[in-house]
Amino acid sequence: MAVPAQPLAALADGGAATGAPWLAHHRRRRLLLLGQQPPRSPKPIGRIEASLTFLDQAETSDQLADLADELEQRPGRKPALASRSQRRQAAAPQQKGQPVPLEVRTASGLRLQVGRNHRQNEWISLRQARRGDIWFHAQEIPGSHVVLKASEGPAGEADLLAAADLAAHYSRARGNARVPVVMVPTEDLQRLPGAAAGTVRHRGGKVVWGEPHRALSLLEAT
Repeated sequence: MAVPAQPLAALADGGAATGAPWLAHHRRRRLLLLGQQPPRSPKPIGRIEASLTFLDQAETSDQLADLADELEQRPGRKPALASRSQRRQAAAPQQKGQPVPLEVRTASGLRLQVGRNHRQNEWISLRQARRGDIWFHAQEIPGSHVVLKASEGPAGEADLLAAADLAAHYSRARGNARVPVVMVPTEDLQRLPGAAAGTVRHRGGKVVWGEPHRALSLLEAT
């Protein structure tokens, strides 16, 4: 079964604020950016709708800026006309910093990594994952990749539930009481050749139930 960085979802309300007026302003600008290139196939639609989930749940200006960069670089987007100096700058090698995913710790001390955009999903699920780590994703619902760093120590039932709760919380189904979450060893993840960053497929897996509200206590303790 192929699981994109985020599956298909309903269009998010770009004007929804989370306590800061600048967030609503930036979200409206990002939605305009999303609308510049109408997608021509289900795959781009899925990626755009995935990006809207990240947009709706963005909490900082850095998260919004990272998402804007991803959207501007998405495959199939027609570039805007640029000046000669801008073309020279675009032709120069681009140095990107290392992704900085959200990190929290379970009650037992194990690290949990949460991707807040496509590039961070790729980083934690494929590039930084080690044998023994466990991947979580809301089942067929837009949401972040979550990786439990079980390679750093034994994971108990409480650790697995904490990871499932985070995957449920950082998904489009955040408002639900319970959310089905797929749990897969990271060594069973495969990057799809030619696919966009953060797009993976996996073999097998187990479905566990996460409760979004339980993740709040974990996040508050960070």
